[in-house]
Amino acid sequence: MPPKAPVTTPSTAATTSGIGGDTSMTEADSQILEERINGIGAAKVKLPSIERFLGEKSKLKGFLTQMHFKVMQEGAKLATLLDQVAYTGLFLTGRALKWFKPYLTKI
Repeated sequence: MPPKAPVTTPSTAATTSGIGGDTSMTEADSQILEERINGIGAAKVKLPSIERFLGEKSKLKGFLTQMHFKVMQEGAKLATLLDQVAYTGLFLTGRALKWFKPYLTKI
């Protein structure tokens, strides 16, 4: 018997365009993912080091995802949004740091 194809509905479907294409998730999907991550105790998981971001547009989504997990892991150490932004700035270099520098000096 051939395997059954997964059933997707418009509210839960993620769209993908080709290999390495853009993937979009609904807000509900994002919330479910975050709850599952929090449920496994991400604070107890040692994350690999994050590569500094040079400002390449194609790598932005990956960098932001990694930083999201890193900020979640740091938890209480980065209590305010200002602390989180300043911490993220530590991982910028090149064009990205040049763009961010004026904001960093205002902190």
